[in-house]
Amino acid sequence: MLTNIVNFVSASAKRRNELNLIRKAELKELLDSGKLETGRGLNQGRSLKRAGATRWGSHSASIISLMSLFKETKILLQEISEHEPNQQFCGNAESNYIAMMSFEFAFALLLMDKIMGLTNFLCQVFQRKTQNIVSALNFVENTKSQFQYMRAHGWDDLFMSVVSFCEQHGIDVPDISSRYMMGTRRSCQQKDFITIEHYYHIDVFNDVIDCM
Repeated sequence: MLTNIVNFVSASAKRRNELNLIRKAELKELLDSGKLETGRGLNQGRSLKRAGATRWGSHSASIISLMSLFKETKILLQEISEHEPNQQFCGNAESNYIAMMSFEFAFALLLMDKIMGLTNFLCQVFQRKTQNIVSALNFVENTKSQFQYMRAHGWDDLFMSVVSFCEQHGIDVPDISSRYMMGTRRSCQQKDFITIEHYYHIDVFNDVIDCM
């Protein structure tokens, strides 16, 4: 979904320009209200970044770019879905907007940001032309240890970060103690009762880390 959103916005020079104008307006509002500092190198222009096929680190850059431009991207997609005369573009914008405004997307975005934060340095190490095998294995073991620590102790911090992100961007946060519906809204067809918290903690958070 991240790829769809980034590609949709980046495919058009007009959309990239509109995103930049929205960002400038947001920055001006923050500067005028005193909520943002000024200075050399601060508040420079940003853009959404596509993930490359060969460099794992580019996925991290793509995630970070959308997180930093989430509000502006949300505004742009909403404006296109409401005012774009081309029905195909209008529909694509609306579907992307609905997807990125879901709790599931926000959770996945912040989870992958955490994971990429741990793997990004390792990726850079393995891209060096000269590599010591013993040193490389130590980096791998250290990264694996960080993942195990995250699995054992990182759930609460991640979930609170997701909730804060959702509140900041107007994304509805579900009641995590309520029942999670697996593939169907008809609860009578679901034999096993699991909560939304169980699904995101055990079936997503733990399972994704175990794949690392």
